[in-house]
Amino acid sequence: YHLIDYRFGVFNDAEWQRRFGEGYAGTYAAEMNRSGIGTGKRGFANAYSETFPHEERAELFALLVLEPREIAVYLNKSQDHILRKKILYVIEKCGHMLGWAPPTP
Repeated sequence: YHLIDYRFGVFNDAEWQRRFGEGYAGTYAAEMNRSGIGTGKRGFANAYSETFPHEERAELFALLVLEPREIAVYLNKSQDHILRKKILYVIEKCGHMLGWAPPTP
């Protein structure tokens, strides 16, 4: 997703910031690196997603492409409506910019 952000000039996505711009650590703390689904606070898929907004979008995209079943199970189990909105945002953004989007979990 970083490539998408850079290619389309939306690395600092103002709309994402307006809608979801709170709760980020602003650092790559060691304990946040390579964390599994469900390790983050509410509204985040995992602890790594809490680092920066651009990392969260990339992490969500990766989960949608590589682990769609697992993220769907987590969403259904957690009923995390903020995370669901973030996922839908990434899916819609991909559809708009690429003409392709990962399937909705």
